[in-house]
Amino acid sequence: MEIARLGNEFAEWFQDVSTEQYETQLAAIKSEVIGAATLIEQELASIDVDADPGDAYGRCTGLEKQITWLWRVWYYFRDKFNQRKDPRFAATLEAADEVVWSCYRPFFSGALSERVPEPAPLPYIETEYSPLALRRDQAQVLGARNKELDLVSDAFDSLPVPILKLPISTVSNPWMLVLIGHETGHFIQPLIAPDDGFVKSFRTAIADAVGGGDAGDRWGRWSIEIFADWYSIVTMGTWAIWTIAQFELADQTVLTKRRATYPSPLVRLELMAAFADGYQLAGAQALRDLALRAPAPGASPELDDDRAAVRTVAETVLSLPECKALADRVGVPAADFARAGLVEQWSAHLLEEGAVPVTRKPSSARRAAAGAAQAWNDLVFAADSLPDDERVEALRSRARAAMKDAAMSGVRSSLAQERFVAEGGAAGLPDPSSAPGRRLLHLINAAASEDEDEAL
Repeated sequence: MEIARLGNEFAEWFQDVSTEQYETQLAAIKSEVIGAATLIEQELASIDVDADPGDAYGRCTGLEKQITWLWRVWYYFRDKFNQRKDPRFAATLEAADEVVWSCYRPFFSGALSERVPEPAPLPYIETEYSPLALRRDQAQVLGARNKELDLVSDAFDSLPVPILKLPISTVSNPWMLVLIGHETGHFIQPLIAPDDGFVKSFRTAIADAVGGGDAGDRWGRWSIEIFADWYSIVTMGTWAIWTIAQFELADQTVLTKRRATYPSPLVRLELMAAFADGYQLAGAQALRDLALRAPAPGASPELDDDRAAVRTVAETVLSLPECKALADRVGVPAADFARAGLVEQWSAHLLEEGAVPVTRKPSSARRAAAGAAQAWNDLVFAADSLPDDERVEALRSRARAAMKDAAMSGVRSSLAQERFVAEGGAAGLPDPSSAPGRRLLHLINAAASEDEDEAL
């Protein structure tokens, strides 16, 4: 039977792909996929063809659609894990795994030998321009691109499988892994307080800082991305500014235009520089190095208003107890980003001009990522002439390898799967209907029914 083939293929894949780093995510996927397959098998076994052939035919048709959707859901997750075996993506994702963990793990107190409460996000490559963090409770972020994504997005609401998309351009430009600092901030912020308490209080603090009213509403809408930008400074230092600038720099009209979820690129970069200055990381100098062409005061009253609020917003964020505690926990030593500091040492090593710095510490992978950005800037962006392809390719390979090899020691899995099972699986209900696979099967039934309605 097709459902038996699915179960066998899944079992072979699971045995082959299982890793400690993503034990929690894999266990959750196994619980739901195999659970749903078992329920379908039980339904098939209950069909009595002799009693009512017409009813049996209808039930078999419905189950066939469910099986098709179950394949789709599993393949959605399978393909993301399998990228680590694809020679096009493996080295980049191995590096990304370590940078994610380096940015994510310090949020949790306790020894590195202890499991953390929440699973780390799973990075994967997708052919999109910008990275995108998808927490498991952000189903709406996926949007209505197609029904397969709609179905999977519903599963994010209950499965401990947070994912982080990286654009395909990351493969050729490993310096872009610096962006993981920003993306990890999106996963961290909701964990600071239950029920998104800090997400809400952070927004309120920023809105109040600029005086409330229309300005407060506007800056409040930007607050989620502001936190992520702040976290990128905490994890990546001034090289977060340089990396974001590669995506934000444009003509003056675009550079000064407000966006729905971000301030204008100019204000965004100035705010990041103010955060960096607050940690003695030479943010203002990093901004000057970008040679931005800002309009003269008075040319844009809206821009003037936003720029005038930058210092106040930065001081507010830096003074929040939660941000102070988190910055202390992660560690933002100015010496790491100063001349001859760890980031510069990594840059020199990647350019084959220095030895490997102290490594395999909690900060090592993210310092290596920042060093890759500096090396790329020195070799490619700031050089008088373009380097030959061989040297650029050598930098790519060394950067990926350095981030991978900088892996910190300790346990990689989380306690989320134990909690997931203890609470009754994905549905979180203390009754038999919460058996593994029940929620996924419900979603599959809905998708299959929708197929049938459209066919009519």
